Order: sequence, then C-alpha cells, then structure tokens
Amino acid sequence: MTAMPYSWIEISRSAFEHNLSLYRNIVGPQVNLAVVVKGNAYGHGLLEIAQLCQQATAVDWLCTAHLSEALVLRRNGITLPILVMSNLDGNLSDAIAHDISFIVYDSAALMASNEQAALQNKKARVHIKVDTGLARFGLAPQDAVAYVLQASAYPHIEVQGIFSHFAESDNRDTAYTDGQLQQFVQVVDELRRLGVQLPYVHMSNTAAASSLIPSHFNFARIGAGVYGLEPSPFIMDCLRVMAGAPSLKPVMSWKTRITGLRAIAPHASVGYARTHTTTAPTRLGIIPVGYYDGYDRRLSNVGKVLVEGGHAPVIGRVCMNATMVDVSAVEECKIGDEVILLGDHPRMQAHEIAEMIGSFNPREITTRINPLVPRRIVA
Repeated sequence: MTAMPYSWIEISRSAFEHNLSLYRNIVGPQVNLAVVVKGNAYGHGLLEIAQLCQQATAVDWLCTAHLSEALVLRRNGITLPILVMSNLDGNLSDAIAHDISFIVYDSAALMASNEQAALQNKKARVHIKVDTGLARFGLAPQDAVAYVLQASAYPHIEVQGIFSHFAESDNRDTAYTDGQLQQFVQVVDELRRLGVQLPYVHMSNTAAASSLIPSHFNFARIGAGVYGLEPSPFIMDCLRVMAGAPSLKPVMSWKTRITGLRAIAPHASVGYARTHTTTAPTRLGIIPVGYYDGYDRRLSNVGKVLVEGGHAPVIGRVCMNATMVDVSAVEECKIGDEVILLGDHPRMQAHEIAEMIGSFNPREITTRINPLVPRRIVA
C-alpha cells in the first residue's frame, strides 16, 4: 500500500488558466506574456507550473531568477523561451548551449558571453538591465545607450531586449513609479532615434501590468498575479476597473490531515513555553506540519486551519514538525480528516495569512513552503 504524504499542495489548473486569461486580456494580444517561475514558482512548484505554462497558448516566455532553475526546466522538456533575471549560478556555456537568455550590465559579462558563444559557434542571447531606481542590478540610465551599442558590436552576442524593474508599482502614490518609467522611456527613445530597435522591451511586473498600461511595451513579466496572490489593495482596485471584476483566483491549496486527537482539561498549558492555557475542556487536534514545512512560527496562537468546514484556531506554539489546533467546535472531527492550511476559502488565503503575522506579503507565505512537500495538479 502506498503511504500517504503527511501534507501536500494542490495546484488548480482552472484557477491558473483563469488568471492567465485575465492578464492576457489586460496586456493584449501583441504583448509577450512571461510567467515568472522563480522561487519554486512562488512556492507552487517549478516543474508543475512550467508544465502548465507549456500547455497554455497564453504564455510566451518563462522568467527564472537563477540559471540552475532554467536548466532544470530544459532538462525536463520545457521548450518555452526562458530569461534568467539575476544569477548565473552555473556555467555560462550551459545557458548558451540550451538557448537560455540572461541579463548583462557590465563589460566583463559581455566579453565572457561572446567568448563562450564563439566556442559553440552560436550567439549568446542577452537582455540588458537598466537600473531606474531599485538599486539592485543594472546600468545607470545614462550609461545604457552606449552599453547597448557596445553589446551589439560583438559578433556572438544577440541583444534580444532591454528592461528595467519597478521598486513600488503597487503603491497608490505613483510619483516614484512614474519617474522610473520616464527614465526608461528616455533610454528606449534614444535607442530608437539611433535606429536601434530591440526585439523585446519590458518593465511591467504584475502590479504595473495591472495599473500602468504604458509600461507594457511588448513584454510583460507576471509573477504574483498569475498565482492569484493579491499584490496590494491598490492593485486589486485597479484590476476591478481593468478586468471588470475582483477576478484573481488563488492557485494553491495546502492540505494535511488530523493525525491525533486529545482531550485536554481546563487550565492546562499547551505547547512549548506554555504560551496557551485552556480555559475550558478542549479537544486538541494534532496536525503533522510545522515550521520545518513552512508553516510560519508566527502563526502560533493566531493562525486558523479549516477542518470539516469549520475554522480551528492554532493554540500553543507551532512546532518544527507539528501544530496543535482547537477542534472543540468541530463536532465530527476524527483522525484522518482533511485539514486545509491555505486555500481559496475565507480567512485562508495567502494575503490574509500574511496579515496575521504582520508581513502583508503573500509571497512570503507561499515561497516558504518546503519544496519537499509534494505538489500535484488538480482540475
């Protein structure tokens, strides 16, 4: 008999396709839509999401943070174009051999890319990063045009694109975002004046795609939104205007089972450091998930799970491999019952759980789920 996993993640194909369709309609048919799959696809499963993208006509590109992620995709049959947006944590020659595009923004990278591509009698496909105010990766805007011309002069480099990234495009105050966009547009306009037309120009992330149409250019990088993660209240308001409905559907559900039940007397302490004391007879449910699995320790005494349709509060500290929940109000609760830790239910969505722990960033909730927790695609 096959052992059941102690917890598992379900990835909704229909929710994912719904979100893809929404963003395809927003950016329009002429804009390349790139799904960002960095961070294990925001915790949803790198291969599982890439396979859904491979099957979806709406997806034109995938974006990873690291070359190692891109190589995993290629080795598992993913043929979509891939852009590595930050770290070449591997051999540059592998990126070139597997037709993986990557970013450059210094002279040493250009020289190395040209040399490696020459050895393979190929061209290195590069996107040039311009730093317009995030202060992370990229060229200063005033250096960008000269760098593009320098890169274009190398015989074994194909300058596929130029791009930048917003620092706070989910903010209602758009002054800084507008300034970043203006800097980038000036670079692109100067290149065009010089007769340089690059195939891909991009700046939109999920938030900007939802709120700032001029940032679409011909390539949009969609991360949080395609997974149904709410970027901010401002962006959700923008989506209601642009898409005509609240519209985003959470793609991930994280589930486990009740593995133990205990009757606890009043005035009994529960868990490490005795942070919870019962005030009445309590029926305690044990679930085999803890902070090792990615269930945040800050949910101790504030989190809730869903058992048989009823909310059961977390009591005591979240342990490394177990969590205690109060199932006193769930009359029919029994060992083996399914427990929902995260999903498309009231007070169970990632942004709501993030609020419980003072994070307000739903990506923190999903990306911290242990990659060893099995992911499965469901309808």
